[in-house]
Amino acid sequence: MQENLTLAIILTSLAGLSTVIGGLLSLKIHRSSNSLMGMALALAAGVMVYVSFVEMLPEGQHLLDTMFTGYGALMAFHFLLLGAAIVYLIDFSRLSAQHSHATYDDEGKMLKSGLIIAVSITLHNFPEGMATFAATLADARLGMINAFAIALHNIPEGLAVALPIVRATGSYKKALAFTFLSGLSEPIGALIGYSFLSHYMNELVIGAILCVIAGIMVYVSILQLIPMASRFTHTKGIALSCVTGMLVMGVSIALMG
Repeated sequence: MQENLTLAIILTSLAGLSTVIGGLLSLKIHRSSNSLMGMALALAAGVMVYVSFVEMLPEGQHLLDTMFTGYGALMAFHFLLLGAAIVYLIDFSRLSAQHSHATYDDEGKMLKSGLIIAVSITLHNFPEGMATFAATLADARLGMINAFAIALHNIPEGLAVALPIVRATGSYKKALAFTFLSGLSEPIGALIGYSFLSHYMNELVIGAILCVIAGIMVYVSILQLIPMASRFTHTKGIALSCVTGMLVMGVSIALMG
């Protein structure tokens, strides 16, 4: 396995940093019509909802079930709610601040959403990086397939990070910086996992983290991204974009399998 170490680092880095491609695409979309902006936000929401319910939550439930036989689904549900509650508390504190800062507007909401998405995707990328790294060490061909699939769905994830930030701040540099940092977490997560986490992490911790992140991503998608999208485009465009985002994720997961 050690002969694939360099390849594992390269593939994990390329897969993670494909978020920057999404960031670059956001620059073009931001300059385009409001309708395209809304559809892009809805597409990102579809990606995040799909990956949360189809990939992260089932895996988290499976890991929790190994520790709490027969109660994995219940534990996963509670950790999902915990993730949503975390973002709700952030929202609540922000709403409280509104009473003393009347200037908090749509741009402020978009910036907050972009930062929350960036943190969520950064955390989400850690186990992805570990998965790609481990797959490559075991089998170079499997690692390449895994890296391609992850890179494919990291592009719209980068879009989800960059669009709210560039829309709120008008700064392309900030948007690209956050997509770069989100993607960089993937190779960093792989190296940390390779060096340290394998000795300390267990099924309970990893499963709980996956479910909490899923809750955060679902909350942001349904209660922040989609309402934002509705301000820029019509309902049919939002629905079509959400389904398209889900199809993108479905293809990437199928390729990974």
